[in-house]
Amino acid sequence: MFSECLTIKNVNMNIRISLLSVVVLTMSVYAAAQPARNPLNHEPARVTLQKRVSSWNLSEETFYRADGTPIDKRSFVYDNNGRRTSNAVQRWKEGAWQNSSKNDYSSEGNKNIIITSVENMTGWQNTTKVENVYNSERKQIYSLSYSWDNSIDDWFLTPKLKCEWTYDQSGSMTEYLKKRFDKKANEWSVDARILYSYDEKGNFSEELYQSWDADSKLWINKGKYTYSNDNEMRKTAMSYYYVSDEWIFDGKIIYLYDIEGKLVRSEYYGAKPDESLRAYSLYTYSENKGAIISETADINVYPNPVVSSFELSVPESLVGKTASIFDIYGGFVKSVVVNSEKTQVNVNGISGGLYVLKIGDKTKKFIVK
Repeated sequence: MFSECLTIKNVNMNIRISLLSVVVLTMSVYAAAQPARNPLNHEPARVTLQKRVSSWNLSEETFYRADGTPIDKRSFVYDNNGRRTSNAVQRWKEGAWQNSSKNDYSSEGNKNIIITSVENMTGWQNTTKVENVYNSERKQIYSLSYSWDNSIDDWFLTPKLKCEWTYDQSGSMTEYLKKRFDKKANEWSVDARILYSYDEKGNFSEELYQSWDADSKLWINKGKYTYSNDNEMRKTAMSYYYVSDEWIFDGKIIYLYDIEGKLVRSEYYGAKPDESLRAYSLYTYSENKGAIISETADINVYPNPVVSSFELSVPESLVGKTASIFDIYGGFVKSVVVNSEKTQVNVNGISGGLYVLKIGDKTKKFIVK
């Protein structure tokens, strides 16, 4: 219902989907390369739950039943600049891993393109193409999803879905809106949305899933996740579904991180009465060579990591020059004129992750939390 533009397979949330059903659904319903599946069968906490790890790339995620039996795994490939180029999805069947689907990634200007294919009797068959469009601050503003037309062996010219993202003045995501293209009316019609909430400290606290009722012209609650930041190495997502004007607890997911901030394990627990472990995921990483950047000692960023702003200290010789900020893939983010040896730089609205500040041939890495 919500997830096609998020490149995750659709599930009807009018039916109660427990954590146990994830194990069953995962056997027959494929999901794209997102690292955390869950009771509603799409990626929770799209905004901030999974930390960006600057010097490591996720190389493999393996999903298991509680007894340790593997279900599926995702393997990720990157280029020399640390950009993801593809991922393969495999299912565990008859004691061996078998190909199921794959995603291929490419970029064109401010656009990221993901092509999903499935393996059949004749080889790989294209199924979906998603074009993700970003603004100058590298924030996703909308995406278009296209289906494959077997009759012409090419993509349909008209997208079937359009998803839009909205942000507040601080740059925090507030809404994800999904629209379907109505061929008869030749226009986009609203289908579903996700509303994101934050606590008083700015931490991500809730995502609320709603569908649009065309008859009543009202948004209808379907499900939600609430989040708690237990500590730096553990986060918890509580799942609920909505029925008869009541929120029903449907299980939880615990995310465990190592001291470097890498997500290393996700645990999926059922609802009452037992709330037992139903499944879990394990994650492995490879070094992100694109994040290895030499630094100079005569410029400094404080504090680092950065929350909303930092003080840039430079020698007198650099005063009057322009400092430019890039993401680890070389994408331009913003620039500021260095007016003095100590300049305050605002990074509100910039997504969390590793960035590089450059002044001429001088460079400095810093992290935005």
